[in-house]
Amino acid sequence: MLLLRTRRRAEKAEDNWESLITSAAEASPLAATSSSSAGNDGRVCIIRPDVNPENTVLPTTLKEIALAQLDRIKPLKQTVLKFAAVIGPVFTTQLLSHILPDGMRHKMNCLLDMLVSDNILKWLKTTEVPEDVRDPTKGPGTSRQAERGVERPSPSKKTTERQSGVLVFCVPLLREAAYELWPERQRVALHRKCGAFLERHAHKCKSCGQGDFVAFHRFTVTSTRKGGSSQGPAEQGDPHSWEALVLAGEQLKRDRTHGPEGALQQQQAFLEEDFGVAGWFLAKSEQTAELPSKTNRKHSGTCSCECKAIVESVLVPLARHYVAMGDAARAFYYLLESAAAYLHVSNSYVALMKLNEAEVLRNSLEKKANVIARFEEATFFSLKGEVCWRMGHVKLAKKTLREALSLLGRQFPRTSMGAFVKSQVEKLPYATYVARRASSLPQEARRKRLAWLLRQSRCLSLLEHLFSLEGTSSGQTFSLLAARMKANTDRAVDSYQAADSCHR
Repeated sequence: MLLLRTRRRAEKAEDNWESLITSAAEASPLAATSSSSAGNDGRVCIIRPDVNPENTVLPTTLKEIALAQLDRIKPLKQTVLKFAAVIGPVFTTQLLSHILPDGMRHKMNCLLDMLVSDNILKWLKTTEVPEDVRDPTKGPGTSRQAERGVERPSPSKKTTERQSGVLVFCVPLLREAAYELWPERQRVALHRKCGAFLERHAHKCKSCGQGDFVAFHRFTVTSTRKGGSSQGPAEQGDPHSWEALVLAGEQLKRDRTHGPEGALQQQQAFLEEDFGVAGWFLAKSEQTAELPSKTNRKHSGTCSCECKAIVESVLVPLARHYVAMGDAARAFYYLLESAAAYLHVSNSYVALMKLNEAEVLRNSLEKKANVIARFEEATFFSLKGEVCWRMGHVKLAKKTLREALSLLGRQFPRTSMGAFVKSQVEKLPYATYVARRASSLPQEARRKRLAWLLRQSRCLSLLEHLFSLEGTSSGQTFSLLAARMKANTDRAVDSYQAADSCHR
């Protein structure tokens, strides 16, 4: 068993973001379980913090082996494999059909059955629906029929059975080799089509309100909804596509753990034990920081819903697709959505890893001006603050939350004198002005402002709690100030929500 671990620093660990990532990786119960169960066969690979194993290319020798195997596959089946390789190790037939050329869609299910019978792909689930498009002489009706040895349907039938479901590559090496066969321009075009399809499902599940994981995120960065073609057979809000993506996400989640069920259960127990109190407080703060709805937050922070799967099959792949397209702004957007989604389902460790990816991407763009929007920067620091708090780094959490509030236009003082002056300012009445301003703005501008206010409220909720834990007079002063600032912010949120509901 190979365990990847971030390179350790020789010096004493400091209370900063890099040391938090290193200590989290070393304290991971999954890593400990993996190394202990591997025994003498275990190997540890030390990597730099800025290296993403998902972006590594195949060594020449392994690539030649995989290419030789690809050469033995018939051209049509090889073409389907190449398209599926762009999607990822687990893919849905709906997304594959969306990116396939028109002339190949009617042959898709037959070719997938052949690849399954060749042990190159594996069906996770299939459903059968009537279809008049496919020629019944082109192959077995479904993979289930093929496995049972059922004869092909008679050509005289007007309808056949079309497969709809989720497949997984049996040989990951083969997928990597097939992916690298694409010329760069065609590869980027396919990533763009995948992104356009997945963006339709980039939101919370129905039981959690179906909004962005960062509240009203889409209204703050207009470019995330531009570009991305919506051409193809898939329809907006297709429930079959959603169900398939949930199933794919569950498989991707199992693959990500790289361990038996027992290791995953230990990891979940570790998270619940260490971050249970933090998760409870976060759930309580979300009730005031998010928009109220009839179904929102039914699961109180330990969300046992479909969001866990959607983040794996939609949000994480979207970030990867946009990185491959060279669109850093959208990639950063979906890395933030992924981190917020993992916090939503109480998985702080993976949220930390996604924020680390965002940090690497952000550092690579420092010399380029105006690539990352101000709200994105603020959200990045606020999510870092939440992760630091959940992992017990209170000092670092306060620092990053203050920086987030500064970017959001709400300075939080650092001295007792500053706190006193700020508290006097916060006592001034301005509710009438806010209500008048909210009603005068167009809907998109109101929702953009709501995103900023809700993010401010989230940061202030955390600061109020963190300072209340100090048990000192200074801590109490800052906690009361954060509570007062949050109350004013929440009143502004109410005004904007009321104006938004009146203009619907």
